[in-house]
Amino acid sequence: PDWPLCYGKMIPEYHFGVYLEFIHRAYAGFETILFLICLITILRSSSISKWTKRMSLIALFFLISQIVMGGLTVLLLLKSVIVTSHLALAALFMASILWTTLRLQEESLPALVEPSIKKDVIYYFICILPILVFIQLLLGGFVASTYSGLVCLDFPKCNGLWFPSLTGTLGLQVIHRMFAYFLALSVFAIRLWASFDQKTKHLNPKIFFNSKLLFMLVTLQIFWGVLNLKLYLPAWGAVLHHLTGVVLFAMAIRFVFLVKRRAE
Repeated sequence: PDWPLCYGKMIPEYHFGVYLEFIHRAYAGFETILFLICLITILRSSSISKWTKRMSLIALFFLISQIVMGGLTVLLLLKSVIVTSHLALAALFMASILWTTLRLQEESLPALVEPSIKKDVIYYFICILPILVFIQLLLGGFVASTYSGLVCLDFPKCNGLWFPSLTGTLGLQVIHRMFAYFLALSVFAIRLWASFDQKTKHLNPKIFFNSKLLFMLVTLQIFWGVLNLKLYLPAWGAVLHHLTGVVLFAMAIRFVFLVKRRAE
């Protein structure tokens, strides 16, 4: 219940629940040290572009905000808005690190001559895909932090209804489901686009493979969601559901990066 100490100690007495929180904090400290070492290395390098250095500083901003929000999560007794903000900042911190890493990889490799991608409707839709996944992560965070997953445990109906109420905690879960369907259809459309371009224009293999991976992940994510309902939300199921969502977010960012660098 206290922060930055844990029951007034640097290293608290062992209790499973306490140590889940304590190890989470200790790992966050290790991650912070590792990130700062990487950040200093990036900022001191003359061969790294200014844009990449700026992105690493954006990651620093998200890290500091995440640390502050982590403390508030404890001190304000797990308020749903604070918990979800903590999740959002973690996702943005990861996204900024991933984009910085992709930029560093690109700058260290020679430029490749590959088939270009037109900036048409599907291109701009691909560019907003990470935003859609991020919104779904936030909705999932609100569902978890308000225990909305427990108010409707059947599928595909919700409490026996095809069109339940969109208000309160029930509404949160319903909106989370509806947005999941929209996200799945979006990824399926991108998958069809990639398959068509692969046959007609010899799309870059990485982009083609990433489109398949995105479709597999969104399918797996829906599977975990339904399984969680059928098993009455076990902790391990919630973790796998969350983990798949985070990996989907990361792969969506990588997909956008691959597409943008080949756009006309």
